[in-house]
Amino acid sequence: MKTLAALTFLVTLAACTQAPAPVADTREADAAAIRATEEAWKAAWSTKVADNITPYWAENATLMAPGLPAVKGSAAIKPVIAELVADPNFSLSLQTVTVEASRGGDFGYTQGTYTVTATDPATKKAVTEKGKYLTLYMKQPDGSWKSVQDIWNADGPATPVEAVGK
Repeated sequence: MKTLAALTFLVTLAACTQAPAPVADTREADAAAIRATEEAWKAAWSTKVADNITPYWAENATLMAPGLPAVKGSAAIKPVIAELVADPNFSLSLQTVTVEASRGGDFGYTQGTYTVTATDPATKKAVTEKGKYLTLYMKQPDGSWKSVQDIWNADGPATPVEAVGK
């Protein structure tokens, strides 16, 4: 009798259980929002003002830039960026190649190439470095997208500015 009652309960429970509602596929809209965020971030870099640049990293972000140890947290990233952009030779160009978003709508990434010009600390002369980057974005509670992992890798050693293009 107990077996019959348990079986009846399970059958009733199964009949009442509904399949979860399908999750809307927002990848296209999320990728567009990530691309727009990255374009705004590129514009912020051109201002050479750390306060304009650093809000694009989440509070718990990690930055991994060539020649520097990994920097964890937006508060720690800000002085690194402030020092970079204080260089009178500093310029950055980013070319986004790929933008993808997760089906779940919470993560996405961009991948591309960069060219940065800065002053070589050893020679005190302007040098240009070319490389690639990968930025992992996470959707924030307010719906915005911020970088949580940001890595840049140089393709090779920086070259003196006057040698670029020769």
